[in-house]
Amino acid sequence: MGHHAPLLHFESVYPHLTMMTENQFLDLCATCKAILQSGDSSIQRVAIPWMHPIREHPIALERYADLFSKPRWTAVVKKRIKSRILHTCIWLRQIYRAVSRGKNYWQNNDVLPNEVDCLFISHVVNPSHLSNTDDFYFATIPAELVRRNYKVLVGYINNLGPFEKNIKSKTVKSLFSKLYFTDSLSLSKELGIRKSLRRESSILKRNARNAEKILFKQVYETASHEILSGEAQASLRIFEQVKEVIKKVNPRTIVIPYEGHAYERICFAAARSQKPEIICISYQHTGIFRLSNAIRQKLADQYNPNIILAPGSETKDELRKLPEFEQIRIEVLGSIRGVIETDTTSISAVGKQPACLVMPEGIIPECVLLFKFSIQCAYIRPDINFIWRLHPSVSFDQIMSQETIFKNLPANIIFSSNTLETDIENCRWVLYRGTTAILKAISGGLRPFYLQNPGELTIDPLYKLDKWRINVSEPEELIRWMLHDINSEFMDFSANLPIAMAACKERFSSLDIDVLVNILNERISN
Repeated sequence: MGHHAPLLHFESVYPHLTMMTENQFLDLCATCKAILQSGDSSIQRVAIPWMHPIREHPIALERYADLFSKPRWTAVVKKRIKSRILHTCIWLRQIYRAVSRGKNYWQNNDVLPNEVDCLFISHVVNPSHLSNTDDFYFATIPAELVRRNYKVLVGYINNLGPFEKNIKSKTVKSLFSKLYFTDSLSLSKELGIRKSLRRESSILKRNARNAEKILFKQVYETASHEILSGEAQASLRIFEQVKEVIKKVNPRTIVIPYEGHAYERICFAAARSQKPEIICISYQHTGIFRLSNAIRQKLADQYNPNIILAPGSETKDELRKLPEFEQIRIEVLGSIRGVIETDTTSISAVGKQPACLVMPEGIIPECVLLFKFSIQCAYIRPDINFIWRLHPSVSFDQIMSQETIFKNLPANIIFSSNTLETDIENCRWVLYRGTTAILKAISGGLRPFYLQNPGELTIDPLYKLDKWRINVSEPEELIRWMLHDINSEFMDFSANLPIAMAACKERFSSLDIDVLVNILNERISN
Protein backbone atom coordinates (compact mmCIF):
# COMPACT_ATOMS: atom_id res chain seq x y z
CA MET A 1 0.00 0.00 0.00
CA GLY A 2 3.00 2.36 0.35
CA HIS A 3 3.29 5.22 2.83
CA HIS A 4 0.95 8.13 3.14
CA ALA A 5 1.57 11.74 2.25
CA PRO A 6 0.79 14.36 4.92
CA LEU A 7 -2.90 14.98 5.40
CA LEU A 8 -4.45 17.64 3.20
CA HIS A 9 -5.93 20.72 4.84
CA PHE A 10 -7.75 23.23 2.68
CA GLU A 11 -6.63 26.00 5.02
CA SER A 12 -2.98 25.26 4.17
CA VAL A 13 -3.74 26.14 0.55
CA TYR A 14 -6.11 29.02 1.32
CA PRO A 15 -4.68 30.43 4.58
CA HIS A 16 -7.21 33.29 4.63
CA LEU A 17 -10.14 31.06 3.70
CA THR A 18 -13.44 32.28 5.07
CA MET A 19 -16.37 29.90 4.86
CA MET A 20 -18.73 32.50 3.46
CA THR A 21 -22.34 31.38 3.40
CA GLU A 22 -24.43 31.65 0.29
CA ASN A 23 -26.58 34.40 1.84
CA GLN A 24 -23.47 36.38 2.78
CA PHE A 25 -22.17 36.12 -0.76
CA LEU A 26 -25.51 37.24 -2.20
CA ASP A 27 -25.62 40.18 0.24
CA LEU A 28 -22.12 41.20 -0.85
CA CYS A 29 -23.09 41.03 -4.52
CA ALA A 30 -26.25 43.07 -3.98
CA THR A 31 -24.34 45.71 -1.99
CA CYS A 32 -21.61 46.10 -4.63
CA LYS A 33 -24.21 46.30 -7.37
CA ALA A 34 -26.17 49.00 -5.53
CA ILE A 35 -23.01 51.06 -5.03
CA LEU A 36 -22.00 50.69 -8.69
CA GLN A 37 -25.50 51.68 -9.81
CA SER A 38 -25.94 54.58 -7.38
CA GLY A 39 -26.49 58.09 -8.66
CA ASP A 40 -22.99 59.29 -7.75
CA SER A 41 -21.22 56.32 -9.37
CA SER A 42 -18.37 57.16 -11.74
CA ILE A 43 -16.16 55.38 -14.24
CA GLN A 44 -13.43 55.39 -11.58
CA ARG A 45 -15.72 53.38 -9.31
CA VAL A 46 -16.64 50.93 -12.05
CA ALA A 47 -12.91 50.50 -12.76
CA ILE A 48 -12.29 48.91 -9.32
CA PRO A 49 -12.04 45.12 -9.88
CA TRP A 50 -12.82 44.48 -6.19
CA MET A 51 -16.29 45.98 -6.74
CA HIS A 52 -17.22 43.19 -9.16
CA PRO A 53 -17.53 39.90 -7.21
CA ILE A 54 -17.37 37.40 -10.04
CA ARG A 55 -18.50 34.13 -8.47
CA GLU A 56 -18.26 31.91 -5.44
CA HIS A 57 -14.71 30.69 -6.06
CA PRO A 58 -12.49 30.61 -2.92
CA ILE A 59 -9.69 32.50 -4.68
CA ALA A 60 -12.22 35.29 -5.34
CA LEU A 61 -13.82 35.13 -1.90
CA GLU A 62 -10.47 35.57 -0.14
CA ARG A 63 -10.55 39.22 -1.22
CA TYR A 64 -13.71 39.75 0.82
CA ALA A 65 -12.73 37.69 3.88
CA ASP A 66 -12.49 40.63 6.28
CA LEU A 67 -16.09 41.68 5.59
CA PHE A 68 -17.44 38.57 7.30
CA SER A 69 -14.66 37.09 9.44
CA LYS A 70 -14.64 40.04 11.89
CA PRO A 71 -10.87 40.15 12.46
CA ARG A 72 -9.42 41.92 15.51
CA TRP A 73 -8.97 45.64 15.09
CA THR A 74 -5.20 45.28 15.49
CA ALA A 75 -5.11 42.84 12.56
CA VAL A 76 -7.20 45.24 10.49
CA VAL A 77 -4.86 48.15 11.20
CA LYS A 78 -1.78 46.03 10.47
CA LYS A 79 -3.25 44.83 7.19
CA ARG A 80 -4.29 48.35 6.20
CA ILE A 81 -0.75 49.68 6.83
CA LYS A 82 0.79 46.84 4.82
CA SER A 83 -1.61 47.43 1.93
CA ARG A 84 -0.86 51.17 1.91
CA ILE A 85 2.86 50.48 1.75
CA LEU A 86 2.30 47.98 -1.05
CA HIS A 87 0.02 50.35 -2.98
CA THR A 88 2.59 53.13 -2.64
CA CYS A 89 5.33 50.86 -3.99
CA ILE A 90 3.11 49.86 -6.92
CA TRP A 91 2.46 53.54 -7.67
CA LEU A 92 6.18 54.39 -7.51
CA ARG A 93 6.87 51.52 -9.90
CA GLN A 94 4.23 52.93 -12.24
CA ILE A 95 5.88 56.36 -12.16
CA TYR A 96 9.19 54.71 -13.09
CA ARG A 97 7.55 52.90 -16.00
CA ALA A 98 5.90 56.11 -17.20
CA VAL A 99 9.18 58.02 -17.10
CA SER A 100 11.29 55.26 -18.65
CA ARG A 101 8.98 53.92 -21.37
CA GLY A 102 5.52 55.50 -21.21
CA LYS A 103 5.32 56.93 -24.72
CA ASN A 104 3.24 54.41 -26.64
CA TYR A 105 -0.28 53.09 -26.17
CA TRP A 106 0.68 49.79 -27.78
CA GLN A 107 3.26 47.95 -29.84
CA ASN A 108 2.50 46.30 -33.15
CA ASN A 109 4.19 44.58 -36.06
CA ASP A 110 1.29 44.91 -38.46
CA VAL A 111 0.34 48.08 -40.28
CA LEU A 112 -3.01 48.93 -38.76
CA PRO A 113 -5.87 49.47 -41.20
CA ASN A 114 -7.88 52.69 -41.21
CA GLU A 115 -11.08 50.72 -40.70
CA VAL A 116 -11.90 47.29 -39.32
CA ASP A 117 -15.12 45.35 -39.13
CA CYS A 118 -14.31 43.73 -35.80
CA LEU A 119 -11.97 44.73 -32.95
CA PHE A 120 -11.33 41.94 -30.45
CA ILE A 121 -9.85 42.62 -27.01
CA SER A 122 -8.00 39.55 -25.72
CA HIS A 123 -5.15 38.57 -23.37
CA VAL A 124 -1.69 37.05 -23.44
CA VAL A 125 -1.55 34.78 -20.38
CA ASN A 126 1.36 32.52 -21.38
CA PRO A 127 4.54 33.23 -23.37
CA SER A 128 3.61 30.41 -25.74
CA HIS A 129 0.57 32.43 -26.86
CA LEU A 130 2.91 34.82 -28.66
CA SER A 131 3.76 32.03 -31.09
CA ASN A 132 0.16 30.90 -31.67
CA THR A 133 -1.51 31.79 -34.95
CA ASP A 134 -4.97 31.56 -33.33
CA ASP A 135 -6.20 33.34 -30.20
CA PHE A 136 -6.39 31.81 -26.71
CA TYR A 137 -9.83 33.26 -25.92
CA PHE A 138 -11.40 33.53 -29.36
CA ALA A 139 -9.66 30.52 -30.91
CA THR A 140 -10.19 30.35 -34.68
CA ILE A 141 -12.85 33.08 -34.82
CA PRO A 142 -10.63 36.05 -35.86
CA ALA A 143 -8.83 34.03 -38.54
CA GLU A 144 -12.08 32.62 -39.89
CA LEU A 145 -13.53 36.12 -40.22
CA VAL A 146 -10.47 37.16 -42.23
CA ARG A 147 -10.96 34.16 -44.52
CA ARG A 148 -14.44 35.51 -45.14
CA ASN A 149 -13.00 38.88 -46.13
CA TYR A 150 -13.67 40.81 -42.93
CA LYS A 151 -11.05 43.18 -41.53
CA VAL A 152 -10.04 42.09 -38.03
CA LEU A 153 -7.76 43.51 -35.35
CA VAL A 154 -6.98 41.86 -31.99
CA GLY A 155 -5.71 44.03 -29.14
CA TYR A 156 -3.90 42.09 -26.42
CA ILE A 157 -3.75 42.94 -22.72
CA ASN A 158 -0.44 41.70 -21.31
CA ASN A 159 -0.71 39.27 -18.35
CA LEU A 160 2.91 38.12 -18.47
CA GLY A 161 4.30 40.63 -15.98
CA PRO A 162 6.53 43.57 -16.99
CA PHE A 163 5.94 44.55 -20.59
CA GLU A 164 8.75 43.35 -22.84
CA LYS A 165 10.14 45.86 -25.30
CA ASN A 166 10.91 43.05 -27.73
CA ILE A 167 7.47 41.49 -27.51
CA LYS A 168 6.98 42.22 -31.21
CA SER A 169 9.90 40.00 -32.17
CA LYS A 170 8.39 37.05 -30.29
CA THR A 171 5.04 37.10 -32.07
CA VAL A 172 4.22 35.04 -35.12
CA LYS A 173 2.27 36.27 -38.10
CA SER A 174 -1.44 35.52 -38.11
CA LEU A 175 -4.13 36.13 -40.70
CA PHE A 176 -5.45 38.96 -38.53
CA SER A 177 -3.68 42.12 -37.36
CA LYS A 178 -2.44 42.31 -33.76
CA LEU A 179 -1.32 44.92 -31.28
CA TYR A 180 -0.10 44.64 -27.69
CA PHE A 181 -1.11 47.20 -25.09
CA THR A 182 1.77 48.63 -23.04
CA ASP A 183 1.90 48.62 -19.25
CA SER A 184 2.28 52.39 -18.95
CA LEU A 185 1.14 55.63 -20.50
CA SER A 186 2.91 58.97 -20.35
CA LEU A 187 3.62 60.44 -16.93
CA SER A 188 0.99 63.15 -17.41
CA LYS A 189 -1.63 60.52 -18.33
CA GLU A 190 -0.75 58.32 -15.37
CA LEU A 191 -0.85 61.30 -12.99
CA GLY A 192 -4.22 62.34 -14.39
CA ILE A 193 -5.66 58.88 -13.79
CA ARG A 194 -4.24 58.80 -10.28
CA LYS A 195 -5.73 62.19 -9.46
CA SER A 196 -9.19 61.05 -10.60
CA LEU A 197 -8.89 57.89 -8.49
CA ARG A 198 -7.90 59.87 -5.39
CA ARG A 199 -10.91 62.10 -5.89
CA GLU A 200 -13.22 59.07 -6.09
CA SER A 201 -11.50 57.53 -3.05
CA SER A 202 -12.50 60.61 -1.02
CA ILE A 203 -16.11 60.27 -2.19
CA LEU A 204 -16.16 56.58 -1.21
CA LYS A 205 -14.80 57.44 2.26
CA ARG A 206 -17.47 60.10 2.71
CA ASN A 207 -20.16 57.61 1.67
CA ALA A 208 -18.76 55.11 4.17
CA ARG A 209 -19.16 57.62 6.98
CA ASN A 210 -22.75 58.37 5.93
CA ALA A 211 -23.87 54.79 5.27
CA GLU A 212 -26.46 53.40 7.66
CA LYS A 213 -26.06 49.68 6.91
CA ILE A 214 -22.93 48.00 8.24
CA LEU A 215 -22.15 46.09 5.04
CA PHE A 216 -22.51 49.23 2.90
CA LYS A 217 -20.19 51.06 5.28
CA GLN A 218 -17.62 48.25 5.05
CA VAL A 219 -17.79 47.99 1.25
CA TYR A 220 -17.49 51.75 0.75
CA GLU A 221 -14.54 51.91 3.14
CA THR A 222 -12.70 48.97 1.56
CA ALA A 223 -13.37 50.26 -1.95
CA SER A 224 -11.84 53.62 -0.99
CA HIS A 225 -8.55 51.78 -0.34
CA GLU A 226 -8.82 49.25 -3.18
CA ILE A 227 -9.19 52.04 -5.73
CA LEU A 228 -5.54 52.99 -5.08
CA SER A 229 -4.17 49.44 -5.31
CA GLY A 230 -3.04 49.78 -8.91
CA GLU A 231 -5.79 47.61 -10.38
CA ALA A 232 -8.18 50.49 -11.04
CA GLN A 233 -5.26 52.42 -12.52
CA ALA A 234 -4.73 49.51 -14.94
CA SER A 235 -8.43 49.49 -15.86
CA LEU A 236 -8.41 53.19 -16.70
CA ARG A 237 -5.16 52.78 -18.62
CA ILE A 238 -6.99 50.26 -20.81
CA PHE A 239 -9.78 52.86 -21.18
CA GLU A 240 -7.28 55.31 -22.68
CA GLN A 241 -5.69 52.65 -24.89
CA VAL A 242 -8.99 51.38 -26.29
CA LYS A 243 -10.07 54.96 -26.98
CA GLU A 244 -6.94 55.46 -29.08
CA VAL A 245 -7.49 52.20 -30.96
CA ILE A 246 -11.06 53.22 -31.76
CA LYS A 247 -9.79 56.55 -33.12
CA LYS A 248 -7.19 54.75 -35.21
CA VAL A 249 -9.15 51.89 -36.81
CA ASN A 250 -12.81 53.01 -36.54
CA PRO A 251 -14.26 49.52 -35.86
CA ARG A 252 -17.88 48.67 -36.56
CA THR A 253 -17.98 46.23 -33.63
CA ILE A 254 -15.90 45.49 -30.54
CA VAL A 255 -15.85 41.97 -29.03
CA ILE A 256 -14.63 41.36 -25.48
CA PRO A 257 -14.55 38.23 -23.25
CA TYR A 258 -17.41 38.22 -20.75
CA GLU A 259 -16.23 36.85 -17.41
CA GLY A 260 -17.33 39.69 -15.12
CA HIS A 261 -14.10 41.69 -14.85
CA ALA A 262 -14.08 45.47 -14.46
CA TYR A 263 -11.97 46.05 -17.57
CA GLU A 264 -14.70 44.51 -19.77
CA ARG A 265 -17.15 47.25 -18.76
CA ILE A 266 -14.45 49.90 -19.10
CA CYS A 267 -13.63 48.81 -22.66
CA PHE A 268 -17.24 49.30 -23.72
CA ALA A 269 -17.33 52.75 -22.12
CA ALA A 270 -14.11 53.66 -23.94
CA ALA A 271 -15.45 52.47 -27.29
CA ARG A 272 -18.72 54.35 -26.93
CA SER A 273 -16.95 57.53 -25.80
CA GLN A 274 -15.32 57.68 -29.24
CA LYS A 275 -17.99 56.06 -31.36
CA PRO A 276 -21.46 56.04 -29.77
CA GLU A 277 -22.96 53.87 -32.53
CA ILE A 278 -20.42 51.04 -32.18
CA ILE A 279 -21.90 47.58 -31.49
CA CYS A 280 -20.49 46.19 -28.23
CA ILE A 281 -20.41 42.40 -28.11
CA SER A 282 -19.54 40.16 -25.15
CA TYR A 283 -18.41 36.57 -25.66
CA GLN A 284 -19.19 34.45 -22.61
CA HIS A 285 -16.87 31.56 -23.45
CA THR A 286 -16.70 29.59 -20.17
CA GLY A 287 -20.37 28.98 -19.43
CA ILE A 288 -22.27 30.22 -16.40
CA PHE A 289 -21.73 29.00 -12.83
CA ARG A 290 -24.37 28.54 -10.15
CA LEU A 291 -23.63 31.82 -8.37
CA SER A 292 -22.01 33.75 -11.22
CA ASN A 293 -22.62 37.37 -10.26
CA ALA A 294 -20.90 40.06 -12.32
CA ILE A 295 -22.03 38.72 -15.69
CA ARG A 296 -25.62 38.72 -14.44
CA GLN A 297 -25.74 42.40 -13.56
CA LYS A 298 -26.57 45.41 -15.66
CA LEU A 299 -24.87 48.72 -14.97
CA ALA A 300 -25.29 52.16 -16.60
CA ASP A 301 -25.84 51.92 -20.35
CA GLN A 302 -22.29 52.74 -21.44
CA TYR A 303 -20.92 49.67 -19.62
CA ASN A 304 -23.29 47.02 -20.98
CA PRO A 305 -23.03 44.88 -24.12
CA ASN A 306 -25.53 45.25 -26.95
CA ILE A 307 -25.15 41.54 -27.71
CA ILE A 308 -23.99 38.57 -25.64
CA LEU A 309 -22.61 35.54 -27.46
CA ALA A 310 -22.99 32.37 -25.39
CA PRO A 311 -21.06 29.07 -25.65
CA GLY A 312 -24.24 27.00 -25.37
CA SER A 313 -27.96 26.97 -24.66
CA GLU A 314 -27.42 26.67 -20.89
CA THR A 315 -25.75 30.08 -20.63
CA LYS A 316 -28.25 31.69 -23.00
CA ASP A 317 -31.21 30.35 -21.02
CA GLU A 318 -29.75 31.46 -17.68
CA LEU A 319 -29.08 35.00 -18.89
CA ARG A 320 -32.40 35.20 -20.72
CA LYS A 321 -34.19 34.70 -17.39
CA LEU A 322 -32.89 38.04 -16.11
CA PRO A 323 -35.45 40.87 -16.44
CA GLU A 324 -32.58 43.39 -16.68
CA PHE A 325 -31.35 41.71 -19.86
CA GLU A 326 -34.60 42.04 -21.81
CA GLN A 327 -33.06 44.65 -24.12
CA ILE A 328 -29.83 42.71 -24.65
CA ARG A 329 -29.67 40.32 -27.59
CA ILE A 330 -28.31 36.88 -26.67
CA GLU A 331 -27.15 34.37 -29.29
CA VAL A 332 -25.41 30.99 -29.08
CA LEU A 333 -22.05 31.20 -30.86
CA GLY A 334 -20.73 27.91 -29.49
CA SER A 335 -17.20 27.03 -28.48
CA ILE A 336 -14.17 24.99 -29.48
CA ARG A 337 -14.49 23.50 -25.98
CA GLY A 338 -17.34 21.45 -27.42
CA VAL A 339 -17.82 17.78 -26.72
CA ILE A 340 -15.69 14.96 -28.04
CA GLU A 341 -18.01 13.08 -30.35
CA THR A 342 -17.80 9.60 -28.85
CA ASP A 343 -19.72 6.56 -30.00
CA THR A 344 -21.89 5.85 -26.99
CA THR A 345 -22.43 2.24 -28.04
CA SER A 346 -18.73 1.35 -28.09
CA ILE A 347 -17.34 3.45 -25.23
CA SER A 348 -15.57 1.36 -22.63
CA ALA A 349 -12.86 1.95 -20.07
CA VAL A 350 -11.96 -1.75 -20.04
CA GLY A 351 -8.41 -2.30 -21.22
CA LYS A 352 -7.32 1.28 -20.58
CA GLN A 353 -4.34 1.96 -18.36
CA PRO A 354 -5.75 2.54 -14.83
CA ALA A 355 -5.20 6.28 -14.69
CA CYS A 356 -6.90 9.38 -13.31
CA LEU A 357 -6.54 12.73 -15.02
CA VAL A 358 -6.01 15.54 -12.48
CA MET A 359 -7.21 18.77 -14.02
CA PRO A 360 -7.06 22.05 -12.03
CA GLU A 361 -7.85 25.57 -13.15
CA GLY A 362 -5.07 27.99 -14.02
CA ILE A 363 -4.88 29.11 -10.38
CA ILE A 364 -1.84 28.02 -8.36
CA PRO A 365 -3.69 27.35 -5.06
CA GLU A 366 -6.16 25.17 -6.97
CA CYS A 367 -3.27 23.27 -8.59
CA VAL A 368 -1.66 22.75 -5.19
CA LEU A 369 -4.95 21.58 -3.69
CA LEU A 370 -5.72 18.96 -6.34
CA PHE A 371 -2.14 17.79 -6.73
CA LYS A 372 -1.62 17.31 -2.97
CA PHE A 373 -4.85 15.33 -2.78
CA SER A 374 -3.81 13.15 -5.72
CA ILE A 375 -0.41 12.48 -4.09
CA GLN A 376 -2.22 11.01 -1.09
CA CYS A 377 -4.27 8.84 -3.45
CA ALA A 378 -1.15 7.81 -5.36
CA TYR A 379 0.49 6.51 -2.18
CA ILE A 380 -2.60 4.48 -1.33
CA ARG A 381 -2.78 2.88 -4.80
CA PRO A 382 0.63 2.69 -6.52
CA ASP A 383 -0.99 0.67 -9.33
CA ILE A 384 -3.12 3.65 -10.44
CA ASN A 385 -1.45 6.51 -12.32
CA PHE A 386 -2.40 10.12 -11.62
CA ILE A 387 -1.75 12.30 -14.64
CA TRP A 388 -1.28 15.98 -13.81
CA ARG A 389 -2.47 18.37 -16.49
CA LEU A 390 -1.94 22.14 -16.25
CA HIS A 391 -3.80 25.15 -17.59
CA PRO A 392 -1.62 27.03 -20.14
CA SER A 393 -1.17 29.98 -17.75
CA VAL A 394 0.67 27.85 -15.15
CA SER A 395 3.94 25.89 -15.39
CA PHE A 396 5.10 22.82 -13.48
CA ASP A 397 8.13 24.81 -12.28
CA GLN A 398 5.75 27.23 -10.54
CA ILE A 399 3.96 24.36 -8.83
CA MET A 400 7.11 22.48 -7.80
CA SER A 401 8.41 25.56 -5.99
CA GLN A 402 5.32 25.85 -3.81
CA GLU A 403 5.87 23.14 -1.18
CA THR A 404 8.43 20.49 -0.24
CA ILE A 405 5.88 17.72 -0.82
CA PHE A 406 6.39 18.25 -4.56
CA LYS A 407 10.14 17.58 -4.35
CA ASN A 408 9.77 13.81 -3.93
CA LEU A 409 6.79 12.42 -5.81
CA PRO A 410 5.64 8.80 -6.04
CA ALA A 411 6.37 7.03 -9.33
CA ASN A 412 2.70 6.95 -10.33
CA ILE A 413 2.46 10.76 -10.52
CA ILE A 414 2.94 11.70 -14.18
CA PHE A 415 3.34 15.18 -15.68
CA SER A 416 1.38 15.51 -18.90
CA SER A 417 2.72 17.17 -22.02
CA ASN A 418 0.03 15.65 -24.25
CA THR A 419 -3.02 17.20 -25.82
CA LEU A 420 -6.20 17.12 -23.76
CA GLU A 421 -7.70 14.61 -26.18
CA THR A 422 -4.73 12.25 -25.71
CA ASP A 423 -4.92 12.52 -21.92
CA ILE A 424 -8.64 11.75 -22.02
CA GLU A 425 -7.99 8.74 -24.21
CA ASN A 426 -5.39 7.45 -21.72
CA CYS A 427 -7.51 7.82 -18.57
CA ARG A 428 -10.58 6.32 -16.95
CA TRP A 429 -11.36 8.99 -14.34
CA VAL A 430 -10.91 12.73 -13.88
CA LEU A 431 -10.36 14.65 -10.63
CA TYR A 432 -11.30 18.34 -10.82
CA ARG A 433 -12.78 21.37 -9.11
CA GLY A 434 -13.59 24.52 -11.08
CA THR A 435 -12.26 23.94 -14.58
CA THR A 436 -14.71 24.02 -17.48
CA ALA A 437 -12.41 21.62 -19.37
CA ILE A 438 -14.21 18.98 -17.31
CA LEU A 439 -16.98 19.11 -19.90
CA LYS A 440 -14.71 17.81 -22.64
CA ALA A 441 -13.27 15.20 -20.27
CA ILE A 442 -16.62 13.66 -19.35
CA SER A 443 -17.83 13.76 -22.94
CA GLY A 444 -14.79 11.60 -23.71
CA GLY A 445 -16.01 8.94 -21.30
CA LEU A 446 -14.25 9.78 -18.01
CA ARG A 447 -16.03 9.45 -14.69
CA PRO A 448 -15.85 12.85 -12.89
CA PHE A 449 -14.78 13.19 -9.25
CA TYR A 450 -15.25 16.66 -7.73
CA LEU A 451 -12.99 17.50 -4.76
CA GLN A 452 -15.32 19.14 -2.24
CA ASN A 453 -14.16 21.15 0.73
CA PRO A 454 -16.82 20.47 3.41
CA GLY A 455 -18.69 23.70 4.15
CA GLU A 456 -17.42 25.47 1.05
CA LEU A 457 -19.71 26.92 -1.62
CA THR A 458 -19.37 24.56 -4.58
CA ILE A 459 -17.48 25.78 -7.65
CA ASP A 460 -18.42 22.70 -9.67
CA PRO A 461 -19.22 23.45 -13.35
CA LEU A 462 -21.21 20.19 -13.33
CA TYR A 463 -23.45 21.30 -10.47
CA LYS A 464 -26.55 20.43 -12.54
CA LEU A 465 -25.38 16.89 -13.23
CA ASP A 466 -27.14 14.77 -10.58
CA LYS A 467 -25.93 11.43 -11.91
CA TRP A 468 -22.47 10.13 -12.76
CA ARG A 469 -20.53 12.91 -10.97
CA ILE A 470 -19.20 11.92 -7.53
CA ASN A 471 -18.20 14.36 -4.76
CA VAL A 472 -15.18 13.29 -2.70
CA SER A 473 -13.41 14.96 0.22
CA GLU A 474 -11.08 12.17 1.39
CA PRO A 475 -8.57 10.09 -0.64
CA GLU A 476 -10.14 6.88 0.61
CA GLU A 477 -13.48 7.88 -0.92
CA LEU A 478 -11.92 8.34 -4.34
CA ILE A 479 -10.04 5.03 -4.13
CA ARG A 480 -13.20 3.15 -3.12
CA TRP A 481 -15.03 4.43 -6.19
CA MET A 482 -12.10 3.58 -8.45
CA LEU A 483 -12.01 0.03 -7.09
CA HIS A 484 -15.78 -0.22 -7.56
CA ASP A 485 -15.35 0.68 -11.23
CA ILE A 486 -12.48 -1.76 -11.70
CA ASN A 487 -14.25 -4.64 -9.94
CA SER A 488 -17.50 -4.03 -11.86
CA GLU A 489 -15.55 -3.88 -15.15
CA PHE A 490 -16.75 -0.30 -15.64
CA MET A 491 -20.38 -1.31 -16.18
CA ASP A 492 -21.61 2.19 -15.22
CA PHE A 493 -19.64 3.98 -17.92
CA SER A 494 -21.51 3.35 -21.17
CA ALA A 495 -24.90 3.88 -19.49
CA ASN A 496 -23.95 7.30 -18.17
CA LEU A 497 -22.04 8.67 -21.14
CA PRO A 498 -25.20 9.86 -22.96
CA ILE A 499 -26.17 11.85 -19.85
CA ALA A 500 -22.74 13.46 -19.75
CA MET A 501 -22.80 14.18 -23.48
CA ALA A 502 -26.18 15.92 -23.21
CA ALA A 503 -24.92 18.12 -20.34
CA CYS A 504 -21.84 19.04 -22.35
CA LYS A 505 -23.81 20.02 -25.42
CA GLU A 506 -25.99 22.34 -23.35
CA ARG A 507 -22.89 24.03 -21.95
CA PHE A 508 -20.75 24.07 -25.12
CA SER A 509 -22.31 23.85 -28.55
CA SER A 510 -20.16 23.44 -31.64
CA LEU A 511 -18.73 26.75 -32.81
CA ASP A 512 -20.97 28.41 -35.41
CA ILE A 513 -19.10 31.34 -36.94
CA ASP A 514 -22.16 32.24 -39.03
CA VAL A 515 -23.79 33.67 -35.90
CA LEU A 516 -21.14 36.39 -35.68
CA VAL A 517 -20.99 36.81 -39.47
CA ASN A 518 -24.73 37.53 -39.54
CA ILE A 519 -24.29 40.20 -36.85
CA LEU A 520 -21.48 41.82 -38.84
CA ASN A 521 -23.55 41.73 -42.02
CA GLU A 522 -26.48 43.38 -40.24
CA ARG A 523 -24.16 46.11 -39.00
CA ILE A 524 -22.61 46.68 -42.44
CA SER A 525 -26.00 46.87 -44.17
CA ASN A 526 -27.38 49.41 -41.67
